[in-house]
Amino acid sequence: MNCSICHTPTTKGQKFCTACGQALTITCPACGTAVTATARYCVSCGTCLVAEAGAKGDGKLLTIQTAPSLVSPTVPLGDRRFVTVLFADVSGFTTMSEKLDPEQVTEVINAFFKVLTEPIYQFGGIVDKYIGDAIMALFGAPVAHEDDPERAVMAAYEMRKAARVFADKLAATTGIRLMVRIGLNTGLVVAGAVGGQQRQDYTVMGDTVNLAQRMESAAPIGGILVSQETYRLTQQLFEFKARELIHVKGKAAPVYTYEVIGLLPQQARVVGRQFALRGRAAECDRLKEILARGARGEPVFVMVAGEAGSGKSRLLRE
Repeated sequence: MNCSICHTPTTKGQKFCTACGQALTITCPACGTAVTATARYCVSCGTCLVAEAGAKGDGKLLTIQTAPSLVSPTVPLGDRRFVTVLFADVSGFTTMSEKLDPEQVTEVINAFFKVLTEPIYQFGGIVDKYIGDAIMALFGAPVAHEDDPERAVMAAYEMRKAARVFADKLAATTGIRLMVRIGLNTGLVVAGAVGGQQRQDYTVMGDTVNLAQRMESAAPIGGILVSQETYRLTQQLFEFKARELIHVKGKAAPVYTYEVIGLLPQQARVVGRQFALRGRAAECDRLKEILARGARGEPVFVMVAGEAGSGKSRLLRE
């Protein structure tokens, strides 16, 4: 069985995809309904899907090992993570719903979501959930990268470009133009499986999520708005325009916001190049040698490993 999102092979009894964190599905042995792997009971017929510890399957039970928690061992409950949360909202959905048949609306919005989600996975994020005509995506959970804020803003930038191409094609055939507005925020969250006894889904919670959603609602139509923390971590790669302060319920001070204008010119980017690279001559020479072999058509594989802050990303950029 493969993950339905990223198609990574999975094993029997696995509840979450180890690559993208998507909750996997299993088949009820009684009625054949597809349910999430974390479910205790079938949502269709009510058959128990979790065998008691040490019990044998009787045809109505799946031999899934029980544990005190339904959370995957690789996705601990209450896992504190530093993530960038992205919200994207489709503008023009209501107008389209008034003009088109519901089946046509579903086809269009599904096609649009497919276009919008491709950059998310391309840059190492995952779709956390679809909320009506909006998308919530995570960069940094369940899989973290040291440059997740940059990945998130780059994904948003590519999403906006892809949305414009899709909107032009849709407008040419239906006269309806869909656009997106995107908001991002970076900060600390608590990640884990959330839900009731029948179903739990991996997600993140905290003030970081709330502020990201506020960034999206304050973003101009067709624009990308980020918080001060996301701006601070990505200003060396992107050009921003400071926007007006916004007041957020529950926060005493107003929040600084910045709109993404575009990528900075290559010569203007500051990506760890302000100082000469020192102490990595042997590693650089080794990578250049391997690159040359690959250019000649030889199969090569490189894994760069080291503690955080030891210079892995800087080495690869060199």
